[in-house]
Amino acid sequence: MLRALDRCSPIKPTISYSSPKNGRWLYCESTSERDALLGHEFDPTVIAFVTQPVTYSYVIGGKPRVYTPDTLVIRHPDADGPKVFFEEIKPEGTQGGPDFDAKFNLLGHLFVHKVRAPLVVRFMPPAWAPATRTNNQRYLYPALGASPNIDLLHRLQETSDSLTFGEAKSIAMKECGTASAVLPLLAHQLLAFDWDATINDATRLEVSR
Repeated sequence: MLRALDRCSPIKPTISYSSPKNGRWLYCESTSERDALLGHEFDPTVIAFVTQPVTYSYVIGGKPRVYTPDTLVIRHPDADGPKVFFEEIKPEGTQGGPDFDAKFNLLGHLFVHKVRAPLVVRFMPPAWAPATRTNNQRYLYPALGASPNIDLLHRLQETSDSLTFGEAKSIAMKECGTASAVLPLLAHQLLAFDWDATINDATRLEVSR
């Protein structure tokens, strides 16, 4: 290990955002990375994560190299799969090629056998054409910083087991004076819906009791 990093490498531009899950500002190097981090914010199996966690040295083709993974992720003990892992986040279309494959095959081996935690290479759609789930996460991200209105949740539970987003907003307007009061209930996953379909007024919300 060469050095620990609090932020990104100084030779690359950074994007910062406030992480509700971690209670601090995090830094990343691209919008693709930021979108991947938003996925961790909404993933209930993820306890915490940090960007640019540490730098390692390695040798490939007889030449010394250094490598800093994009993210270190810590998951709940009862989650499926690895409980601690590192991530390399790349935009779609950058995978493949002999140099890329050789580098990450070697790094994958080293992380498993030396670091004792796997390195996962994750490909994200471009920021201008995100997956629907990512768009929903962008939309609800600001609401993660707000506390859910439990009185509103109880009112929705009294109304129906299933209602539309538009109906929930109407009830929120009546009960709280603002339709946006329903958003933290979605962001904190107290109301279930299909994350892979664009949220609109016709979106069905499942209200657990």
